[in-house]
Amino acid sequence: MCFSLHTTALAICLIGSAAGQQLNSPPKTEKVPARETIHGQTVTDDYRWLEDQNSPQTRAWIAAQQKYAAQFFAGIPERAKIRAQLEPLERIEDRKVPSVANGKYFFRERLAHEQQPSIYVQNGADARPRVLVEARKLSRDQSVSPSIVDVSRNGRILVYGLRKGGEDETEIHFMDVDNGKDMGATLPRARYFRSSLMPDGTALYYSRLVTGGTRVFRHPLTGPHASDVEILGAAYGPEYVTGCHVTITGNYLFCTAERGAATVDADLYEMRIGQDREPKAIARHIQALAYATLGDRMYLLTAEHAPNHKIMQIDLARAAPSEWREVVSEGKSAITDIATSAGRLYATRVEDVSDHLYAFTPEGKTIGEIRTPVPGSIDEISGQEDGNVTFFSFSSFAYPDSILKVSASNSTAVWWQAKTSVKPNDILFKQVWYPSKDGTKIPMYVVRRKGSEGPRPTLMTAYGGFDIAVLPEWSPFAAWWVEQGGVFALPSLRGGGEFGEAWHKAGMLEKKQNVFDDFFAAAAYLIRERITTASQLAITGTSNGGLLMGVAMTQRPELFRAVICGAPLLDMLRYQNFKIAKLWVPEYGSSDNAEQFQYLFKYSPYQHVKAGLSYPAVLFWSGDGDTRVDPLHARKMTALMQASAAPGRPIILRYDTLTGHSGGRSVDQQLDFDADLLSFAASQAGMLSALDGKNARSPSRAPAPAPR
Repeated sequence: MCFSLHTTALAICLIGSAAGQQLNSPPKTEKVPARETIHGQTVTDDYRWLEDQNSPQTRAWIAAQQKYAAQFFAGIPERAKIRAQLEPLERIEDRKVPSVANGKYFFRERLAHEQQPSIYVQNGADARPRVLVEARKLSRDQSVSPSIVDVSRNGRILVYGLRKGGEDETEIHFMDVDNGKDMGATLPRARYFRSSLMPDGTALYYSRLVTGGTRVFRHPLTGPHASDVEILGAAYGPEYVTGCHVTITGNYLFCTAERGAATVDADLYEMRIGQDREPKAIARHIQALAYATLGDRMYLLTAEHAPNHKIMQIDLARAAPSEWREVVSEGKSAITDIATSAGRLYATRVEDVSDHLYAFTPEGKTIGEIRTPVPGSIDEISGQEDGNVTFFSFSSFAYPDSILKVSASNSTAVWWQAKTSVKPNDILFKQVWYPSKDGTKIPMYVVRRKGSEGPRPTLMTAYGGFDIAVLPEWSPFAAWWVEQGGVFALPSLRGGGEFGEAWHKAGMLEKKQNVFDDFFAAAAYLIRERITTASQLAITGTSNGGLLMGVAMTQRPELFRAVICGAPLLDMLRYQNFKIAKLWVPEYGSSDNAEQFQYLFKYSPYQHVKAGLSYPAVLFWSGDGDTRVDPLHARKMTALMQASAAPGRPIILRYDTLTGHSGGRSVDQQLDFDADLLSFAASQAGMLSALDGKNARSPSRAPAPAPR
């Protein structure tokens, strides 16, 4: 079968795939060379025309790629079985930590038979919930999902957002909780950052992306959004995100202007509501990471002269830096988050790549640790500042999503927990340490089922960026892999937040190569220790992790059998020109800068694909709904890899025209998505034999070259 579409000259002919199925050759994409000279270096881009997402040529190309991907997945007979095995792991009840206001609990919940979560309220921890925003009524195709933005202090007004698919943009609504009806003017679809309601519910302060950057506005609930007053932001460009928070007393508005997504450079502002005309600066260029308020006091988590972070208390009535007081000192482990609830200050520390939660008095006196069942992740701490209850979410590799309630004595009780088919006692996970290229010791979790000795098909994922700590957490995707006898590996790369700001800085800007070397060393360790082989090793990463996948396939293709590269950044010479990517310049640098261009050019995956080289099997995924990382990266890299890679292994683009970076998939969509990704990885890494009751060992093909 051969065909062509418009000027893209798409042609398809049959070849044999490395997975044993007959697979058509990929659509051929027309080359239209675009040449430019950047700081003396001539760069040629044959597929720049694919950057135009809405052109007829690009839409025809996308349609051809979708058809090609569908044919590939249809050719994996085990895909249907994989989807069926995933269903009891994913079609389960899901609930988020409640927001507490005046004794009322507001939360999102999706029942096992539903596609999207709805918003509920209940009067107390044990009362019967009442639905406020029912997801199934929001859209016919179940693509719209609601989120809780804020709740008034008296619990009478709910501010909620509606998101279509996986877009970052939302539409903001206001509801009278008592009668369940919307009130006031809706804020239009836009990218909102932080929003905070006045305690009496008269106005909402919010941050929104506009042309040139983000701005803080004041929106009276009784007025149209067109008359909203800009409060802060005009002095800041697109590399900054502004935000705001109203204190529970309603006396102060606390604002930030944060440079970059990792928030290590921020200006702080305060405004006395009803007295000041505009916010006034408290401090500039502070290494701020997070904040929380308790009454009219603000708690700042900062890396200022503290690489592992400390907590400062700021009385907003006397907010000059000379008046600040250190209440929680820097320790051996990094503080990654803070919160206030029930008159307490809470701090999350990462110790041995696991979250530990500590409670303090408002003045910083230690109350004690809040114990968790096993090493894992704490994702959210919630409770009313002057209330009497605190909740937090928790999960781990074999411990499903849970909401724990904290007592006055620091003990915890399970308020809610997902019910899954996984048997925790059957899962083993241990932490190992291995040397990276420069000798730095890197930790990695290795998860497997009891009795599954190596070498085994292995799925490894990592992130390594933006000061984000990637910790043990519940994942149906990983749980399925381990249940089939495979190994799941999670290394903690530099660039993340596992060991404080020094660890983060060791993997950003000109030191980004450290992240990649840490990942390659993890693969080498797994192979050296006979946990897996290069022909059984599949890797997956999303967003900044997608960049990691792009570098892995171009720098060390011999180490990996299959690569799943999701929502990726891949053309690092042009990334800063699209969507909100200027926010990431403080993390990566920009090719507009001559010095930064040099190191970006050395690793940018799109510029390092070599014709005729044998690459791993690659599955790219992205789609129109990604309004954060432009899907042009996945489109261009797919075209280049399909044209350049030696034949024999599939290069597939799974492109969705609705879902995007922020999730938003219905349960059915998520099942189809995960089944595609897992069937791809399983078919390439030798996992499919396990589905037939055989040991999941090396596939019957020539082994990949030994790692360097």
